[in-house]
Amino acid sequence: MPIQPFRFSDLPAYLAIRNKDAAEAHVPLWTEAEAAEYLHQPNLHPERDLFLATEDGEPAGFLLVVHESLLHHAIHEGAVAPAWRRRGIGTSLMLHAIAHSRGLLARKVLGSGSDSDVARRTLFASLGLLPAHRQVHMRLEPDRFREGRFDRSYTVRLADAPDVRYITRLQNRAFAGGWNYCPNTPGELHYRMRMHGSEYSDTVLLSMGKALVAYCWTRPRRTAHGHAGVIWMIGVDPDWHGKGLGQAILAESVHRLRDGGAAVIDLTVNEENDSALNLYRQAGFVPTGHTVWYELAL
Repeated sequence: MPIQPFRFSDLPAYLAIRNKDAAEAHVPLWTEAEAAEYLHQPNLHPERDLFLATEDGEPAGFLLVVHESLLHHAIHEGAVAPAWRRRGIGTSLMLHAIAHSRGLLARKVLGSGSDSDVARRTLFASLGLLPAHRQVHMRLEPDRFREGRFDRSYTVRLADAPDVRYITRLQNRAFAGGWNYCPNTPGELHYRMRMHGSEYSDTVLLSMGKALVAYCWTRPRRTAHGHAGVIWMIGVDPDWHGKGLGQAILAESVHRLRDGGAAVIDLTVNEENDSALNLYRQAGFVPTGHTVWYELAL
């Protein structure tokens, strides 16, 4: 079973594996353009850090190492096509990527999977990756949104390109010290906020006077059942905590997604973030599942 470094000429093979896995998991399929856009993100180095496994000349699996050099972490993202599972391909890819992560001077390997993904959990356990963190997936039907009470003395508007450097600074302040949060650069946010189906204006901003104090980065998406919305990241400047601005930015964003036709709104929150969990529960969001993160110290 050869494992080879990715080249962009291998994009159709990578996409085929990814989409077969996505179809089984009932998540949206990508086009070739979307796959290329994902791999061209400024923080990724696919021709150094992405590996493909083939079996009998067919694409069988891939593993991408996302190297977060500031944290000395290596996040492993991968899949094995359903027809090629239970043949040791996932184990071979992981061992290859762990060795590669050591070469990048990473101190920790991270991998994730659904809490119901027994095969992935078993694979990780066999290689020494242990459960370390959980994230809660939550969903809201907008008609069931319960809006809290808060001071409305803020200004609300939608973001544009010149706002990205301020959003970056606010985001890095809001999430500093959060589990596995790697500070972003303006270049990374500029790229991600314009990825397929997204615009700068999908991010809602709250200001008090001239100060940007809260933001909500949303993503509209289309599913087999119609329009949906995602609250990708939501943050409040630490200097402005305790003033109801989390409720305010959530309400403004839910109303915007609902008015745009979203039948459901999804988000993910760290399980230990009690204040955020309480905010979302009180607003009407309900849990739909968990992602478990696993760690291996190198």
